[in-house]
This record gives sequence, structure tokens and C-alpha cells, in this order.
Amino acid sequence: MSSSFRVASSSTAQLQALELMRRQLQPKAASHAATTARGPAPAAARFDSGRSSFELAGSPRARGPNLTGESPVLVQYQPPTPTPPAPGFTPVASDGRGALGDIPLGELSHQDGTSYSANVPEVVAGTVPGASYCAATAFDMLREALPQWTTAESIDAVLLEHRVRSSGAIWEQLVASGAFGGHQPSGYMEGLDPSPGGISEAALPGGQPIPVELDSGDGPPLRFEATEVEFALVPQTLNPEAAVSTLESLGDMEVGEMRAVIMRPLNYGGSSANNVTGHWVVVERTEEGYRLTQSAPEDWALLGGASPDAAQGGVYVHEFTGDSALEDVSTYIHAEAQYSAAQGTEDASAGMYAVAVLRPVLPPDA
Repeated sequence: MSSSFRVASSSTAQLQALELMRRQLQPKAASHAATTARGPAPAAARFDSGRSSFELAGSPRARGPNLTGESPVLVQYQPPTPTPPAPGFTPVASDGRGALGDIPLGELSHQDGTSYSANVPEVVAGTVPGASYCAATAFDMLREALPQWTTAESIDAVLLEHRVRSSGAIWEQLVASGAFGGHQPSGYMEGLDPSPGGISEAALPGGQPIPVELDSGDGPPLRFEATEVEFALVPQTLNPEAAVSTLESLGDMEVGEMRAVIMRPLNYGGSSANNVTGHWVVVERTEEGYRLTQSAPEDWALLGGASPDAAQGGVYVHEFTGDSALEDVSTYIHAEAQYSAAQGTEDASAGMYAVAVLRPVLPPDA
């Protein structure tokens, strides 16, 4: 997934000449690099947010909705640009001792030099090289693929405003929208009454997406639409059968499109379990299937497993291919949501969880 190139030369003059030729052959790429605040990072080239760098292969375009509720508008990805050698990826294999070892992880790799950190200000400031956080990685990926969506400055402001509570802020808006109805005598909300031992889908009002956003106080918010919500009780004993699902809205994506997905631990009454850590991932439709990218602790990414290659966690890429790719990526998402809700936070756990697929919404002037 990573790429590099080397130029063998015996003098600085030769190197300068080669660099001049390269720039002449890539005027558009050079122009783009000069105007991008965090450096060149299109979907089909090296992703470099200032926090982490890795190679992404993608389509030259994607669709995103506007704010008027009308049909999605076509959004052009930025063209690929040549880059210096980027950090590569190391294939990762679990030791097989995970809580959910039979769940397909996809073709899994870890970005060299990255680690996971829940210290959001530290990640935003970039004071620790390679430190990454789930929401920061997700937002940066969406921005690099869809530059019209937001700015690096707005992302930083949102991260500092919400810290580790961004998925909870999204979930609170979904509940406040009234989409799940009121509470029943059982204590469950009408639209979040779980089926024992199974995964349920919440019915969206009128079948329409629910608008949500993350504000930063002064700057423009990050806007999304929730296109699908699934929920379940956290199994007392984690097992692969309890995670099997198909997130149909991911199947509706065209090649190159991306969606953010939140995994939100819940109380039985449907409110966010704020003492338990939530999570963000990004899913992209590829020619071969689906690519899931996340910044996560090692045990989350490996569903309780371990690997000597990625002991500190960091940025992971999961490639799901073949006829079962949609079910595999959906099942992996639910398995990670279940694992993180049950075992992902020290001295805390949740009785329920929800998974919400979020489509980025472009600002009116995009």
C-alpha cells in the first residue's frame, strides 16, 4: 500500500535537474501542493494530515449531499500528486487468541511509525510523531478526499471542542431528533428496543437521513447525515454469530465514496454511556470491495488479539474483498463495537451499543 522512489545521482546538480523536469511534467500537482495547508493528500495518493501519512488507493470522484436536502452533488477528488517516500505498512496477523478470533479482519496492515493516543490536544498539536486518534484520522481522511467539506483548521477546532466525546455528541443529536420515540415501560426507547441475541435496525423517520453536526464554538461545524443506525445488546459472551450484519447503506456507495461510521456504547435507556469510549472509522468502496481505515488501540483493531508488529496501536487499514465483502466489513464493525463496549474501557462497560453510518454533508457554497 505504500510507494517510494529513489533517484541515484552523483551530484546535487543532477538531482536539481531531475526535480525541475518532474515539476514541469506535473504543473497541476505542484499547484495543488502549494495551496493545500497540510500538504498533498488526495484519495488516490499519500494521505498526509500532519498527524499521519499513508497510501490510499481510490476513485477519482465521489458523491456528497448538499445542505438543502436535494439530490447528492458530484464532488471531484483532488488529482494524485508525486510525493517523497512515505511511511509504509506492515501486514498484521493476529495471534489467534482474540475474543472474536473467527471474525474476518480483512487483509490487515498497520502504518509504520503510528501509535494510538486519546490525548486529543497532543494529537492536534503533533507534538508526538505518529500519534493518531480515531476521530482525527476519520475527519482528516474525509477532508482529503472531499476538500470542499471542511478545512484543517475547522477539524482541529472540533477535535479540541469535543475531545473524546465526539461520537457521544452525534448520538445525543440522533436521540434529540425524536427518531427513536419515547421510553416504554420496559425502559427501552420505542425505536431502540433490542432483540435478544440479535442486531436490530432503527427506522429513520420517513426513511430519510437525520442531519447531525459537530460544532467548534466559533468556526463552521462538521456536517453529516445519518443514513443508517443499527443497535444491539452487548453479548455477555462475545461470539462471532452475534456480530453478523449487513449495513445496507454501505452497499449503496459508488466506488470511491467514503462514509464515517461511529460505534457508540449506550445505556439500556438509549442514552450515550459516556463513561465508555466510543469510536470512529472510515469505510471506502473500492473496485474490489471495501476498505476500512481507523486509528485504534491494537486490541480493538484485532478484536482482542495481539501482534508483535503493532503493539502500540495506531493507523490500521482493513481490505475486504470478494463476494462477502459487504457482510464482512459490516460484521467487523459490529464486532469491534461489541468488543470496545464490553472491554475497551478500563473498569467500565456498556449494556447496549449502536452503529451509525454518517455521510459527510457539503457546505452551501461548496
